[in-house]
Amino acid sequence: MKIGIDARALIPANMAGIATYLDNVLRYLGEHDKENEYILYSWLPFEKERNYGPNFTLRIVPATRGLLYLPLCLSKAVRQDDLDIYWGPSHELPFLPKKVRSVLTVHDLALLINPLWGDKRNAFVINLYMPGGMRRADFLLADSESTKQDMIRLCHIREQKIRTIYLGGYEDQTHLVSAQGLAAAKAKYGIAEKYFFFVGTIEPRKNINTLVSAFELLAAKDLEVQLVIAGGIGWNCDNVLQQIKNSVYADRILQVGYVDKQEKLDLYAGAAAYVLPSHYEGFGLPILEAMSLGSIVITANNSSLPEVGGEAALYVEDENDAMALAAVMEQVLCMDEAERQHRIALGVAQAAKFSWEKCAQETANIIMGKLD
Repeated sequence: MKIGIDARALIPANMAGIATYLDNVLRYLGEHDKENEYILYSWLPFEKERNYGPNFTLRIVPATRGLLYLPLCLSKAVRQDDLDIYWGPSHELPFLPKKVRSVLTVHDLALLINPLWGDKRNAFVINLYMPGGMRRADFLLADSESTKQDMIRLCHIREQKIRTIYLGGYEDQTHLVSAQGLAAAKAKYGIAEKYFFFVGTIEPRKNINTLVSAFELLAAKDLEVQLVIAGGIGWNCDNVLQQIKNSVYADRILQVGYVDKQEKLDLYAGAAAYVLPSHYEGFGLPILEAMSLGSIVITANNSSLPEVGGEAALYVEDENDAMALAAVMEQVLCMDEAERQHRIALGVAQAAKFSWEKCAQETANIIMGKLD
């Protein structure tokens, strides 16, 4: 069979969440399927070489038509290639001949729920293409039960057409973390002994405004604690940047920008807790990263976050309640060592429930029509 896959998420050298998901599935397919032919579609070459096997071909379909890339350029290319199966791993589905079996992965419906959580162009594209793609697809994959229910509620998709397949996220990386590495990262960024950690793109959906407000309440009581914010600058984040700049505790709110993988691992492991008070997440990979490295997690009791955090995470019922978030952060600081180690053990066990191998295997079976 000839199988086409939208591989645009793999263009950047540094892989974000969707790219990590796609890469894991492709590596699984490359290891377990030597017979079928795979065509990876992208509008640019990959910045980093990615070799999945001799039966994988990268086809560059230039983006010459802007917003019409999906319905015109990509749709034309997949028709020319006479595919048997097409998999869209990131929300979007081109127009396919009826004979082509189509599978579409939907990671979240954030920009259908609230277009203001993304920039105007992305929100427009998602609202233009995602609902129709879901209706046209033969089968749909959701990262969580929360996302599945959003698909049913907002887009009126039949439940029988959707399969929930949790992402992975757990890797035993504790052997990579060292006291020396943590000390070096702290020295590099001026981080004190006691800090709370956030890593992710600075954008409205992540609700960093409330995190900063909660930290200010905590910092008034604790003269040593810091808040470390790692990650790139996203869109519409001027208000939170200004909030940090104007804070009485600005000298204890450290924006360290993008950190490399090793620094991220070390900073997870050394934090009092990882804090993610998002308004909405389709899955929440950083929660599993943090737990697997022995970090306590504080997050919001909304969307998919309770599915991922389970009984191991600490929750705030209202993600906009800075006082409640500050109280949970203070609770973590006041834990004795036995309680802290118990919470860490719960997190490690929870993270271990999520496997990239299982995710890739189930996804591959759906693509091939084995688990419908």
